[in-house]
Amino acid sequence: MLNQAEQDCIGQAFHRAVERMGKRADAFLGPTEHLSGDELFCMKFLIASLPASDMASYDGALLLKFVRHALFLRENTPWGRQIPDDLFLNYILSYRVNNEAIECCREEFYRALRERIAGKSMAEAALEINCWCFEQATYRPTDDRTASPLTVARRCFGRCGEESTLAVTAFRSAGIPARQCYVPRWSHCDDNHAWVEIWVDGRWHYLGACEPEPVLDKGWFTYAAGRAMLVHSRVFSPLLSSGEITGRSGCVTEINHLASYAETAPLTVTVLDENGQPAAGAQVQFQVPNGAELFPIASLSADDSGRVLFTTGMGCLMVFASRGGLFGAQRADLRSCGSVTVTLRPAEDLPREWEADFFPPKGMIRPEPALSEEASRIHQAKLKRATAARESRCAGYFICEEAEKTARRYPLFQNEILKFLQKARGNRQEVERFLLGGEPLERKVRMLETLSEKDLADLNADVLNEHLRYAEPFEREIDAGLFWRYVLCPRIENERIVPYRAFLTDFFSAEAKEEFRRSPALIQKAIDEHIADCDWDYGALSADPRGLLQMGFGSERSKRILFVAICRTLGIPARLDPVFGQPQFHTGSAWADPRRGQAENSGTAVLLLSSAGGEPLRYGEHFTVARRCGGVYQTLQCGANWNGKTLRVELPPGEYRILTANRQIDGSVLLRAEAVRLSANETAKKTLRLRESQIASRLRHMPVGEYLLTAPDGGRVPLSALVAQAPSTILAVLQPGAEPTEHLLNEMIELRGSYRDKNTILIVPSPGAHNATLLHALEAIPSIRLFACDERGFEERLCADLQLGDRRLPLAAVLEKSMHARFAFSNYNVGTAGLLLQIADC
Repeated sequence: MLNQAEQDCIGQAFHRAVERMGKRADAFLGPTEHLSGDELFCMKFLIASLPASDMASYDGALLLKFVRHALFLRENTPWGRQIPDDLFLNYILSYRVNNEAIECCREEFYRALRERIAGKSMAEAALEINCWCFEQATYRPTDDRTASPLTVARRCFGRCGEESTLAVTAFRSAGIPARQCYVPRWSHCDDNHAWVEIWVDGRWHYLGACEPEPVLDKGWFTYAAGRAMLVHSRVFSPLLSSGEITGRSGCVTEINHLASYAETAPLTVTVLDENGQPAAGAQVQFQVPNGAELFPIASLSADDSGRVLFTTGMGCLMVFASRGGLFGAQRADLRSCGSVTVTLRPAEDLPREWEADFFPPKGMIRPEPALSEEASRIHQAKLKRATAARESRCAGYFICEEAEKTARRYPLFQNEILKFLQKARGNRQEVERFLLGGEPLERKVRMLETLSEKDLADLNADVLNEHLRYAEPFEREIDAGLFWRYVLCPRIENERIVPYRAFLTDFFSAEAKEEFRRSPALIQKAIDEHIADCDWDYGALSADPRGLLQMGFGSERSKRILFVAICRTLGIPARLDPVFGQPQFHTGSAWADPRRGQAENSGTAVLLLSSAGGEPLRYGEHFTVARRCGGVYQTLQCGANWNGKTLRVELPPGEYRILTANRQIDGSVLLRAEAVRLSANETAKKTLRLRESQIASRLRHMPVGEYLLTAPDGGRVPLSALVAQAPSTILAVLQPGAEPTEHLLNEMIELRGSYRDKNTILIVPSPGAHNATLLHALEAIPSIRLFACDERGFEERLCADLQLGDRRLPLAAVLEKSMHARFAFSNYNVGTAGLLLQIADC
């Protein structure tokens, strides 16, 4: 049970939350008027846990549904009363997993799961629930917006952050405490990953979301997590669980779980000011090189002695500290030393150029439970049934004949509508409802064209129709392209699309709206005057514009979206600048900053970047540009301006950093940084040069035995005969559909121009594998040859030949004619496709 101090903590947090809500308070307090006992206490807990954006976007009636279902589970599941109160509140009752849209789906999930988990132990139920999740969705890369669990199920796929949000929701729906665990950024390769931890029989266990295993504490990412510098979870709660805190964002606390996965060490950072005295209160970021940027995986404040303690992995980090306009940075190498000292200096005293090598932890191979052949066979059969169930359900969402019949009703836009229906998947009926009657069809088609594939899967027809009605009067006043994209479009950023235009139209007086239309900068002025900043939001969320105006408090991100929402409601083309994410309105001839009141290119600088020798580089992999804002560097989203060899981007005056990264085959990365100060109306030309690769010195030349492969036509051919056909051969053994293999295939597709002249051999469980990504790769790279190998112990033997400790698929290597492997990779290693090309060209 919670002690009195914990209960008092929740009560105090509840009262603070109510005070902050302003005119939104009634929306949450109304449903509590007739509650008592556990229902009232749980409602107070959820209200106390609300980020500011959720205060503006949801209401107490929704929260009460979560409360009643959670309390039902506590009384009606075999393990309900075994769960400690703090875990029940934080990991069953809690309505939010990460930054997904909140929908009431837990009762629906429970009804689907109830019979499947009846009579099972808590651990058995957990494994069954994850299998059910696999029936709902499998891995596929998607955009950055985190879809809700229902949307993921409607699409039948999602990225890892969405799969884990779905899985956590399913576990909580059945009364099993669950949380999403994240590696914010890997240290041995680019990208990140999320999975799930569940509390079963007295302790936490991990599993891959929508990736069923026959036992707990098993997943393809186990070895990769052992090379991470941080694994954390987020808790939306005033009641903190035990564990090392690695960051706070308003009501959200991040907890360090790395010690459960990797060898760790304490890193002590001492921050000193210019005079060598402790810099109390300095902000300290722990950064990992990833995607050619130094990504902050944790941010902490120095104590009165200027110290910060951070538990991390046995690799390298950049420690960046700032306070009062002074800065300092120091590379930390946990392989040799557990402490660093950072001295703060003015920006002009920092090095303008520097180079550094960063090494990931070596990782460790953790023993996994051995499975008998019979147990493995049963599990594979179960996976096959689950896959068939998902594919059957997904196929039912888009029946070609029915979709074509619908599309034929609209002959002028038949092809466009057919594509919309296909992309909408389980939301097809809502798209059809939107197309029926009312507004001119072309306007509806143009609106749908502004939306992403994910938007089509969770749009609501009534919401879109409201946006249509209020945009229509301005259509003839504005250039068609501007109108479709920046007035009619209901999507601004990654926010939840809501029907705000009627509310905003009524919220402002006629006089104010006329002034706003004459001078859109006045909209920003009104927002700055009437919406106060708050420090209790979660940075990955944004508020409903209606609730934001009612509440009078919100994050900077929410205010940026509100500016665009008001502009579009009043027929003013507006957007968030694609490079900085700042609000802009269109003057009729150019984009303008509402705070500066002038066109985007007025007084700006121009940065011109070119690749040394015309070498093709990729933004976000080989280099990035960052701007120093508020004491930290923020990476710019200017990849769209880069054509592979040159970049031209207009930027406001300020301090910038160009960072290049050259990832090596052992996971290390070679960085080079150059600081650039840009002045108004200046044009700065810079040449991008990666540091020289050390790949050739790290090749291993391992002998590989003979294997007999089977071609799709049933013919048998020795591996050596295929390898002898080229100076070097790229060989990969795949597990189609699994996330690590999906990454590798997608990378090959992206680099298809370079792969088309390479001797590439892919080995899959069956030559006739019909995985969509595999088929796409074969179409994009016709030179790829597909084989199977049914030799007993093939994968184990090949792993031994390649000297791979981690034996999870995919396996990838570059072979020479002599049947020696220059180097080999296994499992999850983003960037492998590019490294294989570099090794092949050595």
